[in-house]
Amino acid sequence: MSTAFEIQIQQFVNRTLEQQNRITKGIVDSVIQSVVMESPIDTGKFVGDWLVGVDDVPTGTTDIYDTQKTGTVVHLQSQVPEQASGHVYTVVNNSEYAWPLENGHSMQAPYGMVEKTVIQFERMIQDEVNKSK
Repeated sequence: MSTAFEIQIQQFVNRTLEQQNRITKGIVDSVIQSVVMESPIDTGKFVGDWLVGVDDVPTGTTDIYDTQKTGTVVHLQSQVPEQASGHVYTVVNNSEYAWPLENGHSMQAPYGMVEKTVIQFERMIQDEVNKSK
C-alpha cells in the first residue's frame, strides 16, 4: 500500500509530465503555424508541401494545394501527439523551390519562413512556459 508521501510524489510526477507535454505540443504547434503562415502563396503547392516528422525526417512532397494555409496548419498540428515530450520533431518542406523561397526569392516572404521562425523561437518557448504557470 502506498503512503501519503508516495501518492503526493506520484501526483507531482503526473502533473509535471502533463505540463511538459502541453508545453512541448504548444511549441511544436507554434513552429508549424509560423512556417506555414509565413509561406508565400502562388498556387498553394508550396504551402501544401510542409511536412512534420515525429522522430523521423519526412521525405518527398505532397499533392496538396492549400491557398488558405489553415488546412495545412491543422493537418500538421494533428500529427503532433498529445504525449508530445520525448520526441524529436522535424518540420520540412521538400519542394524544389523551398530553398529559393527561404532565401528571399519571393517578395511575399523576403526573409524566408524558417529564419523568421528561428528568430521567434525563444519567444515561442517563453509564451508556452508562461501559459503553463
